[in-house]
Amino acid sequence: MIAHLLVGALAFNVKNAPVMKLRGGVSAEDAQNYLGYITLAQAVVGHAFTKESIDVYEFKSEIEAPTLAFAKFNYAIQIALAVNLLMPEYGITALAITLFASSSELCSALKSPKGPVLAWVAMLLGLQKYSDKVPAWLLPGMLLASGVHGNLCIDQCMEMYGVGVPLSHQSKTMAKLVNAGFAALGTFLLAPVLGYSSAQAFAGFALVFAAAVVKMCTLDGGADLFNVAGGYAWAAIFGGAGVAALMA
Repeated sequence: MIAHLLVGALAFNVKNAPVMKLRGGVSAEDAQNYLGYITLAQAVVGHAFTKESIDVYEFKSEIEAPTLAFAKFNYAIQIALAVNLLMPEYGITALAITLFASSSELCSALKSPKGPVLAWVAMLLGLQKYSDKVPAWLLPGMLLASGVHGNLCIDQCMEMYGVGVPLSHQSKTMAKLVNAGFAALGTFLLAPVLGYSSAQAFAGFALVFAAAVVKMCTLDGGADLFNVAGGYAWAAIFGGAGVAALMA
């Protein structure tokens, strides 16, 4: 459902996908588009075939139901992130659609109330509609703050959202990755407000997400949970795209 809602509009833009330059390297815009399409492709597949997709990371114990729920939600968020990279004018709408479409299944799996998620949907759409009446930093600042809080203070975050099932180290690690996406998106949207270029905004997005993946594989103890080689590969892709944008 989410894929149909969010990817449909992108299908009309496929003809505008960047072509690798034979000379002169890759521009920052190219790097952003490449990463956007890569993120979109793997997220659509991951959302449709979540269990099979995370099995690729060779978890060392059985994948738990909350972990699977967070993984499916993470793929949905990544679809919205891809829309923000490829068609920024639809980015916030895409995120609101993602949250709304995911709320029933996610909240049912976590035995949590839908109210907080729907409040985010209303806030995103409201701040977008009245963007000329609120400070430009407000929406991206809230996304960034929420993402950082959820990544660093996961227990407090889950309590705040009323999660009613016990969460293991495995499921908390996946939940932290979800929040990393919000932090990266907040960085991407806030950077231009602070006077940074679009290339620097994209670099910030990519490097924040890469750092979060490295944190998951190291400080968060990912190596105790799954084969971190796949995580490091994604960190390299995001980090490489960010560095390419800065050097373009």
